[in-house]
Amino acid sequence: MRKKILIAVANILEKNGKFLLVKERKRSFARKKFKEGWNLPMGRLENESLIDCLIRETKEETGFDTRPSHLIGIYQYPKILGMNAIFFIFSSKILKGKFRPSREIEKIGWFSKKEIEDLRKKGQLRGDYILEAIKDYKRKKGVPVEFIKILKLKQFNQND
Repeated sequence: MRKKILIAVANILEKNGKFLLVKERKRSFARKKFKEGWNLPMGRLENESLIDCLIRETKEETGFDTRPSHLIGIYQYPKILGMNAIFFIFSSKILKGKFRPSREIEKIGWFSKKEIEDLRKKGQLRGDYILEAIKDYKRKKGVPVEFIKILKLKQFNQND
């Protein structure tokens, strides 16, 4: 049996000690309905690099152009919704842009770590990875994005 793997990227954007979260509208994922909740700007990896996905998803969800600086960590849920979910969480700087609500995102907000902990207590956070990543960010964990090597396929040998 083939195992399903979800690879997603998320972005930590900080300004004046507060972190940007997006309020997601009600939606379904893996045939399960989710109520709206607060999340980091996040999205699934498509046929693209991690960095390209991060920039694209952040723009789609927030309206902001960003420049990634660090990979904060890799967070894994080995068994969630019948799959293995792996989240690559980065930190970035906002370059420019303006928020516009979308089909997926209702609004954005800037929250202190304490306010995010309060959202979690109220069951309004998408997942525990959000606080874990913010804690790692504040501890200055992470590696520069140059750590990630994007390879170009020159030749593909099917016997390998």
